[in-house]
Amino acid sequence: MPVPRIFLSHSSQDNDFGMRLTEDLRHVLGEDDAVWCDAHGGLYGGDTWWRKIMYELSTRNVFIVVLSPDAAASKWVDSEIDIAWRQKLSSAGKLIIPVLYQPCQIREDLGTLQVISFLPPRSYQDAFNEVLLALELMPRKKTSRITPPDAAALSVSASDTLAASPPTQAAPARDQPYGRRQTLPAAPQAAIPISSPASAKHAQAAPEQVPMSIDGASVLQRISEANIPSDWRVLRASRKKLIRLLISGLFISLILSTFLGASVASSQTGDLLSMLARVDIALLTRVVITLIVLYVGFAGSICMGARNSALVLIPEGFVYGDAKSRKSPEVINYREVVDIRIVKVFSSIFIVKLDGKKRGRHITNRLINFWEFESPGEIIQDIIDDYRHFKANEAM
Repeated sequence: MPVPRIFLSHSSQDNDFGMRLTEDLRHVLGEDDAVWCDAHGGLYGGDTWWRKIMYELSTRNVFIVVLSPDAAASKWVDSEIDIAWRQKLSSAGKLIIPVLYQPCQIREDLGTLQVISFLPPRSYQDAFNEVLLALELMPRKKTSRITPPDAAALSVSASDTLAASPPTQAAPARDQPYGRRQTLPAAPQAAIPISSPASAKHAQAAPEQVPMSIDGASVLQRISEANIPSDWRVLRASRKKLIRLLISGLFISLILSTFLGASVASSQTGDLLSMLARVDIALLTRVVITLIVLYVGFAGSICMGARNSALVLIPEGFVYGDAKSRKSPEVINYREVVDIRIVKVFSSIFIVKLDGKKRGRHITNRLINFWEFESPGEIIQDIIDDYRHFKANEAM
């Protein structure tokens, strides 16, 4: 990404933390003007306050917002977040990084992003390193950690911090729930023989990067086995979510079809009670049954198609498709990807752009919601983080 020019938004009640974060970022970036924060002299006597805010917001490519109860209650912070989102969704784009300073209610739109927590017991240094990783900042040399209050030295590089993390033993995939990746491994652990058929979609440029088969069987067909590498993460279709979709949909369709059938069956207009009183019950029943059957057929086909769907996240990309099918699953190889972003239309659409061309992959929240985790924003942000980490390592 371009050299970060950062706008830091925070409540005036959080000045101590905001000033510390600002000064540490300025120290890493090497210039005071790299980070704008109104508690640090950004506003001068002759400036119109809001005009200055708008100018700094529009000319900087990174927006960091400090989250706390005071920030959540601030209309100014709220307005700055709204403006940053509009710029993020524009052609210019903007990187938004929420940092959690104190426990508080987080806005729904910010919940779709990775929130970097500074809450204890996590150390300030560890959280600050994650901010540097999100900014794709790689310090030029190893030096000592930042020591308050003067931030006398650069932080340990994010890659060193990640490499120092001890490996963990993965539980069997069938018993292991999805969890946010707290650290990104530097390289996959080749625990089993892996091959990549030439027919795998979107993997021709570097087939060895994204494993497509294990001992001759599809990756998605082997996700229920315990011997997958420990740095893979597996999501499978949630039966509970599929059943919940069917039940809630049937309930809603029953109500809607009843009123729709009543309006179709009634030959006269009038208030709702008189309309229902004149309804032809036989015709109403046929309309209701027809609409319910159509819904069951539509929703049932979606659920049947999604019941075996799965997603496997690998440090070099991800694979998704039907775990029971012999067909080649969809494969995204980070080496071929030039852009990953979220576009909000009616629901969020996750877009992966490949090979510098217009072709790509669109994954909607509707599909992602079938898999085993609470928020689509979690998995989308994890994929974006993995992609950035892969590109940073590739550039080294």
